[in-house]
Amino acid sequence: MKEFFLKENGIYYRMNDFKPDRKTLVFVHGMSGSSIAWIRYEEKFSKEYNVLTYDIRGHGKSHRYKKYDDYEMNKFGEDLYDLVNFLKIKNFILIGHSYGVFVVFDFISKHKEYVDALVFLSPHFNVLKMPQARISKFILNIFRVIKFPIFIKKTRKHVDYSKYINSGDFNIPRTIADVGNTGLQVFIMCTRQTYILNYENLLSEIKVPVLIISGEKDSIFPNKYAQIMAQKILNAKIVTIKNTNHILVLNNFKEVGDTILEFVEKLK
Repeated sequence: MKEFFLKENGIYYRMNDFKPDRKTLVFVHGMSGSSIAWIRYEEKFSKEYNVLTYDIRGHGKSHRYKKYDDYEMNKFGEDLYDLVNFLKIKNFILIGHSYGVFVVFDFISKHKEYVDALVFLSPHFNVLKMPQARISKFILNIFRVIKFPIFIKKTRKHVDYSKYINSGDFNIPRTIADVGNTGLQVFIMCTRQTYILNYENLLSEIKVPVLIISGEKDSIFPNKYAQIMAQKILNAKIVTIKNTNHILVLNNFKEVGDTILEFVEKLK
């Protein structure tokens, strides 16, 4: 995998040597994470597929913006469009985890012709359906009312996720490493964005094959919402991994990787 920057957007990305006769997989990581979460998936798929991973804005080695409006979901979708357009990629399989699922939703709402199939990992479509999210929204609104000074971390680096395999949904060391690297204010601004998103109506409009993978014991985006998505999406297959939480990308690499591989192979 080689490293690059899309200078116009300040987006860091990695890709293998693309070959025109191979399917392309594009991975979108979750909030306060980075493309390094996909490193084992890069190794698994790069021998037979074109693989693209990247750091979403404000995360990892990508540029950190200072304004709240810079973290509107449509900006994340625009970054993805600009990246695949710059690389002249079409007819790819788009894979998102957690917050990355919202980025995928925004992208396909405007550019569905680019995508041949979708994979949703630990997904949701409207977080305000959860009571705890409504409470969090109220608390985080304080940060918009009170004008705190803006201190955005400029350091660009990646967290070593090999230290946090088999960690729980609310693992304190991993959370400190994640939020510490991304920056508290970027984390807050991104979190607040999730409370104004509702992609429920989009689900029935998805016509491409869809794979949904969810953890049975996911306490962040509970499995029942993945089940609802599977019912509303026409060509959806859902796989629930038993005794698994929200961090299945790290904790359940073999099951998740093998399930994605089986899904992608069938698309050939």
